[in-house]
Amino acid sequence: MLTANTKNTERRASYRAHLRPGDRVPVTLETESGQILQGHLCDISAGGLSAIFDPPAAVLAHAELIPCCMICFAPDDEVSSALEVRFLYTEAHSGEWRVGGRFIEMERVQQNRVERFVAALDREMRKK
Repeated sequence: MLTANTKNTERRASYRAHLRPGDRVPVTLETESGQILQGHLCDISAGGLSAIFDPPAAVLAHAELIPCCMICFAPDDEVSSALEVRFLYTEAHSGEWRVGGRFIEMERVQQNRVERFVAALDREMRKK
């Protein structure tokens, strides 16, 4: 007798690394209208990210293209790319917005920097 596997597993093309709660990696989004949203990274993969933002004045929409998403890994280590919004919701207890998206047409050099950052996070988590 065959039974359906009811376990819902998430499949991604790239490994997703989570940041520790105390780590603050700044993320800045600039919308098509020029509005600037500043937050911090929750998790990241070679293909995209999830970040937390204070309640923005602009309302983002699913599938919206954000022309500039900048991540500041360190003062001299920043990457930027367009970002397609894939999910967004408001945290019930804090009112903060959680925004997830995938990088669009990221340059290879920038992609390599993201991959190195993800690998470093993974190594750090494995040590603990």
